[in-house]
Order: sequence, then structure tokens, then C-alpha cells
Amino acid sequence: MLKISWKFAMILIIGAGLILLGLSGFREGFQAGMPGRRCGVDLPTCPPGTQCMNGFCETPKAPALPKNELPVYP
Repeated sequence: MLKISWKFAMILIIGAGLILLGLSGFREGFQAGMPGRRCGVDLPTCPPGTQCMNGFCETPKAPALPKNELPVYP
């Protein structure tokens, strides 16, 4: 059976963690500075016909995809 010291095991685990952290590159799905009018606390209110949603003034209607032109058989 292979015996390794606990110091070597800890260095190996920390090294693998740092490699994985480096590969991820601290990426996050949030994109700051998106276009649109900002709203919220200490910011101006939205114009009529829009609502403050996730910090931006948007219309409250649900997004819809364009009609599919491909034939669909039931």
C-alpha cells in the first residue's frame, strides 16, 4: 500500500484546488454595465409603462419567441 505523509497530501489537495480555481478564472454569470435605464433605491423612478425589475426599467410583458415556420405534426 502506498503511504504518503499528511503534509504531502495537504499540499496535493491545496494544489489541485488552486489549479481548479485558476481554470475557472473567477467567472461569474453577472455582467455589469448592461444597457438600459437603471432604477431602484436612490435612483430615479421608471417612466410610465415600465416597471423596475432587477434594477432596470423594463416593460412587464413576458418575452415571446417568434412564430416557428417549420411544419409541426401532432
